[in-house]
Amino acid sequence: MDATTASTGSSSGAAVLGPKALNRALLARQLLLRRVRQPVSEVLAHLVGLQAQSPDAPYYGLWSRLAGFRAAELAELLTDRRAVRATLWRGTLHAVTSEDCLTLRMLAQPGQERAVRTNTDYDGTRIAGRPVAELLATAEELLAEQPCTAAELRARLTERWPGCAAGKLGFADGSMGRQMELQAIASCVLGGCLLAGGRVSLTGALMGAFVLSSIQSYLVVMAVKPQWFILLLGLIVVFAAYGDQRFREWASKP
Repeated sequence: MDATTASTGSSSGAAVLGPKALNRALLARQLLLRRVRQPVSEVLAHLVGLQAQSPDAPYYGLWSRLAGFRAAELAELLTDRRAVRATLWRGTLHAVTSEDCLTLRMLAQPGQERAVRTNTDYDGTRIAGRPVAELLATAEELLAEQPCTAAELRARLTERWPGCAAGKLGFADGSMGRQMELQAIASCVLGGCLLAGGRVSLTGALMGAFVLSSIQSYLVVMAVKPQWFILLLGLIVVFAAYGDQRFREWASKP
C-alpha cells in the first residue's frame, strides 16, 4: 500500500486508510469495481436494497454490478414476491428482498407516519374528511384484491368516496407544492431581509431555510397542525416585506 492510500496514523504503527483506499473500499463494497457472478437475491441483500423510484432503475443498478445479468432474474423475484419495491428510507421506493423488507419497513415506519402530518388535510384522526382507520382498512382491502400503483389506488379510493378529491386521499394534497413554494420564498425573505440586513444572498437564503426547517421539525415533533406552519410562513413574508419597506423609507430621508 503506497503513501497515497495509507499512512501511519497512530503510535502503535497501525495503517490508516487514505482517501484512495477508502474510495476503492467503498466501490468494492458496492460491487462497483468489477462485475461479479452472484444471484440477484444475494446482491440485493448485500446492498440492503437498490434505488427503485423509477421501475427500471434497479435493472440498471444490477446490470452495472453483475456479469451476465438478465432482466428476467429480477422480474422473477418480484413476480414471486421474493423481492419487492417498497417505500423505505427517504420516503422513496427501493428494491429489496422480501425478508429484508419486513425489518426495514418497521424501522422506516415512524418516519413515514411523521411525513403524513405534512398533509394539510390531516387533523390527527381524519384525512379529507374520512377517518384514518377507515381509509387504511379500505386501502388494504383494495390492495389485497390486486396490486395498484399509487395513482391507481387513489382513483379506486375516489370511486369508493366520490365526494373526496383524489389527491387528498394520497400521501399529501395538492397544496403541498404551494407550501414548498411559499417556504422557498419565506426562506429568501427571512434570510435576505431579517438575517442578512436587507442583502439578498445565497448565504442569507440558506440561513433562512435552516431556520424554517428547524421550526418545522419542532412543530412536527410537537404534533402541531401543519396549517400553523403555513400561517407562520405567510406572516414572515408579510412582516419582512413591511419591515424592508419601512427601512427603505427611513434610509431615504435626508
